[in-house]
Amino acid sequence: MSRFDKTGLAMDHLIQESSQMERRNEPPPNVMVVLDTLLDSARALSNEPALSHALVSINHIPALEAKIRRQEAQEEVAKSARQQALDDYATQRDNWKAEKQQFQTRVETLEKSLLQEKSKVESLEANGGQQSRRISSLEESLAKSNLNEQSSQKKIQGLLEAMESERQKCRTLGEDLRQTATNAAQAHSEKDEIQKAYEKTQKQANWYELQLKTAASLTVPIVDDASVIDEMDTMWRRAASVVCSTFYRNVNLNDPKTKAFWATYEQKSGLSDVLPLPQSNSEAAIQVRCVAISAYLARIFVRDLLQPNYLLPSESNIRGLLTRQAYDNPAKATAFRASLQALLPEAQEKAIDERTRVACNTIATLTNGLLPGNEDMQYRSRLQSLAEEASQVWRAICCFTDTIEPRFDTRRRENWSDGEYVFEEKQFHIRDQGWINTDTADEPIVAVFPRLYAIYEGVSLLENSGVFWMRTQAKASQDELEKVALTARGGRVHSKQQRAMTQRRPAGMSRDQASAASRSFLDPRSGQD
Repeated sequence: MSRFDKTGLAMDHLIQESSQMERRNEPPPNVMVVLDTLLDSARALSNEPALSHALVSINHIPALEAKIRRQEAQEEVAKSARQQALDDYATQRDNWKAEKQQFQTRVETLEKSLLQEKSKVESLEANGGQQSRRISSLEESLAKSNLNEQSSQKKIQGLLEAMESERQKCRTLGEDLRQTATNAAQAHSEKDEIQKAYEKTQKQANWYELQLKTAASLTVPIVDDASVIDEMDTMWRRAASVVCSTFYRNVNLNDPKTKAFWATYEQKSGLSDVLPLPQSNSEAAIQVRCVAISAYLARIFVRDLLQPNYLLPSESNIRGLLTRQAYDNPAKATAFRASLQALLPEAQEKAIDERTRVACNTIATLTNGLLPGNEDMQYRSRLQSLAEEASQVWRAICCFTDTIEPRFDTRRRENWSDGEYVFEEKQFHIRDQGWINTDTADEPIVAVFPRLYAIYEGVSLLENSGVFWMRTQAKASQDELEKVALTARGGRVHSKQQRAMTQRRPAGMSRDQASAASRSFLDPRSGQD
């Protein structure tokens, strides 16, 4: 360690010790001693070359610091000036760009103007050439005019005459214009008349349209959906269900009211000759009883409800009239039926109600003694609903495009499947017979529910199957009837020979003709095609 370093340490130590003493409020050491020490140290240090150089360097520090500060200030000024110059340059550059854009726009404008001016100049040059040529031509003409003055005067005279001719043409055109104005006024008047005629025609068209709407309101829409015919089959099945659920039971054979059923059946039904009905409670007798009631119900419905007209009474022959019309002209028959549907609806509803009441009373008269009082009232209520349904279904069928006619014929048809009224385990249902061979198949003895025929272009076409009671099904009741005396009027016995005579086919009668024996008294057209 050098002497300078040692002196420095000593000075530091003294300074620290003095500071500590001051903090402790102690009196400092002898100042002279300190000064002497410092003086000795200074003398010793003065002889050190490094210290001398350091002192000289220390003397240069303020100047260096001032120089550094000046350089920093200069750099700051230069930096600020450089930044200002950059900002000025950027501003000037933006200005230059804007000026450049303006100059470019101006140059483009000037170029366009130059092109336009060039075009004008070219046009003017062309016009100038034309004018020059024209001037030359005029000069030549003038020279010629000067040379041919007399000829020019003649030309002038000709021009004057031409002008007079043009004036005459103008006068003629004026007259034509006035005539055209007159014609225009006349055409305008004719237009007004045509407009009035058009308005009158439009009013007539509106009146005709109103008449058409009025005529349309007097008819009902005609439908060509054959599903309305299938609804009749559904109604017959429901009727059979009502009958069988009510009368498939034993009855009191000793009750006089019950016995009246067989007498009424034989007198009024028209079925006793073809449908054997024993007076007993055997299974066969109960089944035939249900069949007989169903067949009688169907015939009363056809007679009183299934008419093509709801306004006139059933004996007015309107049904036959419409049927004949359908054979001659189906379109007229269809229109007539539709018109009848729409005419006097209140009177028709009244007629429907009256016929429904008559039909229900007629059917209930046959079965009056078979049911107790409360059950008879329930049966009449169900019968009323059934009759109303039949009327509504037939009303829809009357709107069908073809005339539909119910028939109780029993003729068997090739490649046609009818329904069969059957009982299995005391349950009723209608069974589809399927396609049959008419030579070997079982023979129907009565049509319980009718077939529906469509009359189209003079021909009757089978549209809906009927429901039949077959000879084999009636065998049990037939055998029972031959063994037991059935009479409500004095014990008349039907022998096997007498029954055979009733059902025997006359000589020369075909099978189809023999089936007429099973026709209902309500169906005069049964068995016809």
